[in-house]
Amino acid sequence: MSNINRPNKKFDAFMIWVVLLFPIAVFIFSPVYAETAGQKEFAEFLDNYLFGHGYYKPDAYPFASKITNSFSLVFAIFAAFIAAVIQGWKKYDFPEKNTIFAGFILVVLLIFFIWTSVVHMEFSTSQGRSFGTKASFYNNYFFYMTAMLSKTVVIYFAIRFILAFLVTFLIEWQEYRAKKK
Repeated sequence: MSNINRPNKKFDAFMIWVVLLFPIAVFIFSPVYAETAGQKEFAEFLDNYLFGHGYYKPDAYPFASKITNSFSLVFAIFAAFIAAVIQGWKKYDFPEKNTIFAGFILVVLLIFFIWTSVVHMEFSTSQGRSFGTKASFYNNYFFYMTAMLSKTVVIYFAIRFILAFLVTFLIEWQEYRAKKK
């Protein structure tokens, strides 16, 4: 019997929906501004211990965006590890063509999106139209959530791919060493 793992498609679909809906739910249920003492303490906690200073805080909803950015990053990483553990630590059947190239692209995107989540971004406040370089882009709920969802999904998929690839590599390396003995 082969030790090849085919991911459970229903579970993968479920995890994708969870990863997509989590930032939306956090954003919808978060207050726009930190007004109460508890909210201000929570904002301070995010600034000191999570990624509260990361990304960009639109003027229209600074506290909600701070919470969404911080928790979506942590949740994407956590969900990728949970999904990898639940799917099992077995060899994955990767297509031989372009696997390394796809992995390289995912690692570059992973680094970029983690960097944008951790480092505070400043954007031009001029009123011109531009895709992602003006503050007005992120003050629009739809565009802000599109950026958050893209970031969360890419981080999730990149970590899932890296974990699956590493596990497959380690199992094949172990099998190779066992044959050599």
